[in-house]
Amino acid sequence: MKLNFFLISILIAIVSFEANAQVLREKWEKVDGVQGDELFVNVNGIRKVKDSDIVAWTLQNHTVPLVIESVTSKIYKTKTSYLFNYKLKKYSLMEVIYYDSNNRVIQSFNYRNNSARQQLKYNFPVIPGSEMELILNKCMDTINQ
Repeated sequence: MKLNFFLISILIAIVSFEANAQVLREKWEKVDGVQGDELFVNVNGIRKVKDSDIVAWTLQNHTVPLVIESVTSKIYKTKTSYLFNYKLKKYSLMEVIYYDSNNRVIQSFNYRNNSARQQLKYNFPVIPGSEMELILNKCMDTINQ
């Protein structure tokens, strides 16, 4: 009986170790050249999807809390998911999560667009010298390593 318990315990430990090994931990790397708030990209979460599309999450720590009319309290941190097309130099906002001073989610917004038409899929141009270009460059550098 003790042997069965011991073997089952080892099996459970191995299965849970394997499951945890497959989960990618967030790894936030600072985006250089950004003025003002600190901006990071989760380099472990950058995914290249179809052709020239990239999905990436950013994290921005606000030195001065943001106040937005539709959000009930001050925003100290923002996580944002973007869809980039590096060939077209365009992007779309996919999701935004706002946090308070205690790292609790205040509110989140989902802007996912499942359109296959490129005219509708990417809402904004990546402007040279902009914060968005710095984020896209960080993603491309990470993918090309």
